[in-house]
Amino acid sequence: MKMSFFRDKSILSKAKIVCKTLVVLILSVLLFVPTPALALDYNGTLQTYVSNTKVEIDGVLTSIKKLPSLSYENGKTTLAEIDSRLHKIKTDAGNNAEYFKNLSNNYQISYDNNLKNINQLSLKKQYLENMLWNLSHVISYQIADSSIKQYEENNQNLSKVIVLTNKISQLCDDLEKRINLAKQKSGNVKEYADALRSFSDSDILGEISELDKFVADLTKNLS
Repeated sequence: MKMSFFRDKSILSKAKIVCKTLVVLILSVLLFVPTPALALDYNGTLQTYVSNTKVEIDGVLTSIKKLPSLSYENGKTTLAEIDSRLHKIKTDAGNNAEYFKNLSNNYQISYDNNLKNINQLSLKKQYLENMLWNLSHVISYQIADSSIKQYEENNQNLSKVIVLTNKISQLCDDLEKRINLAKQKSGNVKEYADALRSFSDSDILGEISELDKFVADLTKNLS
């Protein structure tokens, strides 16, 4: 009888230690839950960026359409403004591509860390079940299962954020590359204008038309 009492007391003592360890583990890892990722609306961020970029591109298109009716001097000024605006859109796209790629990578690290924490808690839970038998459902399930569920829910949200930040990064990267082509066409228009001293000559009108199409096409993949 005494042997059984001491054995049960020993088991309960070990169980208490394990429970305390588990609680400490849960509290410590919960401090690193990446809540900022869940608080930000990256879908809204994407839509806002796309909307603002389309407005910028539409402004460039409006300027391009005016070129044939402008004098050589005014046309040169407008063309310089077009090139400057394209450069700004390109620079912003490049910066955003890098920023959101790094952001996505950081969230992926958080996602992977959550998986490790889930595995740790699962192992602790199994150990509690072996140590506590009937009490395991009261203690381990209430503590471990609840924290595991939090991490799983967090990872579901993180996975959506990772997809969105990747999408923004890829969209910006693609836009930056396509603007490079538009800027090359803008350079061709400038060369023709400098040679012809005009923006209404029949030869340059074709180049202006192509520039207009290049810039208009920039909005096609923006979504």
